[in-house]
Amino acid sequence: MRTTRMVQFRSDADKARWLDGICWIDSRLPEVRAAAEEITRDCVDAYEKGAAIVRWVRDRVTYTPDTWETGQLGERIADAAVLLSERAEDCAGKARAVVALSRA
Repeated sequence: MRTTRMVQFRSDADKARWLDGICWIDSRLPEVRAAAEEITRDCVDAYEKGAAIVRWVRDRVTYTPDTWETGQLGERIADAAVLLSERAEDCAGKARAVVALSRA
């Protein structure tokens, strides 16, 4: 399932709670599970897997500015499958990808 939506949050705490829930959903997406397996294929323990995921997101997902920086109302939230396909996201999206891939 690939979804993108515009969301407005009342506070950073509301955003954090919402994103935590989305990461659990993202971690179950077939594309995310397959990517996590590929990224961590040669890793021998959880530490190596975590490091490999962080490196992969750092090196292969281009930073793009938050939508509020471009004048749009709300924040564009894409699921991890969209991020894996587009390979571009803001800092919250990149962090969410690391969490979703790690949970997968």
